[in-house]
Amino acid sequence: NVLPMKFGTLTTPLIFALILWAAPALGQHCGGSCEVMRPAAPPVSLNPKFQLVAGKEKKNWAYLHNFIWTENGNHKHPLMETLASPPLVAFGYRRIFVSPAGNGFLVTGNPYVESHPRYGTGRMAQKTPLFIFCNEQGKTLTQIDLVKALKPAEVATGDCPENCGCKDILYVYEKDPAVSQNGLYVNLVTKKTKRTISFCLPFGSLIENRKSFENRLAELEWEQQPENQRDMLKNQIAGLITELESPNGQTRDATEKSLIEKGFLALPQVRLVLNKTNSPEIISRLQRIESQLQPWTAEGYESLSKNLVFLKGLLSFNEERVVNAVENRLRQLIPTANTTDWETWLDKHLGKLQWDDKRDRYEIQN
Repeated sequence: NVLPMKFGTLTTPLIFALILWAAPALGQHCGGSCEVMRPAAPPVSLNPKFQLVAGKEKKNWAYLHNFIWTENGNHKHPLMETLASPPLVAFGYRRIFVSPAGNGFLVTGNPYVESHPRYGTGRMAQKTPLFIFCNEQGKTLTQIDLVKALKPAEVATGDCPENCGCKDILYVYEKDPAVSQNGLYVNLVTKKTKRTISFCLPFGSLIENRKSFENRLAELEWEQQPENQRDMLKNQIAGLITELESPNGQTRDATEKSLIEKGFLALPQVRLVLNKTNSPEIISRLQRIESQLQPWTAEGYESLSKNLVFLKGLLSFNEERVVNAVENRLRQLIPTANTTDWETWLDKHLGKLQWDDKRDRYEIQN
């Protein structure tokens, strides 16, 4: 009887000590508040028509809020399984942005360095996402892998923001991802190099060359203006830019507002003057205007992401990611189209397509 008692008395503390000592080696996940699988902040939505709202929260922290895709207040698509599953489970600290076009939502955040057991380890861990864009039903449309989008110097680890002691969160951001002033992008600034990375929400794509992308959007918007009005519009914009030099402050402020209202139609001339002027006052105002210009201002982002002529024009853009995202969008809009050559298909069928509000897609009319 004495030996078993000695064994239990002497070795039990040792066993616990060994378990505690080995815990970091067995797995870095602490199970603390940083691992509660929910966004660090409520989902951001710039268009009140489309929202992600939280349903009843589960007691088990392994689950997210039961987020529901909502249109005009009507609950349409519960996203519990989507947001609690790989690859979205790889985010330890996440933020969600709803596309103002109503075509889906973006998830980004600080992923785990050592991937979650459900997501994979080793080579699979190298596919840790930086951005994931899902359609409104939660299906992944675009995944941008972190190691493909960032430079080696931009990948770093750090202490958990919840101060729970774990070290397994990957920190790549100088500050939390946020929506750009014109509502077109989610921007993040890398911690090491201070580089800004932009993801276009209405098209669901990482943008490598933002200026080139915006110039193409402006070209497409100008192409859709009636030919007999283009010169008049250009003269109006040129006149407004000249008025920015007015000695009257109220005139300058009103002019700035008028230029912003022109949207991307004003972008080429704004950038042209920015490249030429040496006036600090004009440069400051034009930079402020440029950051707030919106594409397709008159009709909003929903029309922008449903405009087939516009989407067709982006199929020739020189970034593969953008083209892939546009093709994904076209498959959403025209699910009955059986094609991989979208330009040819649209050339043939464009005049026969009609928007169906009930089905939220285009139908081919005979």
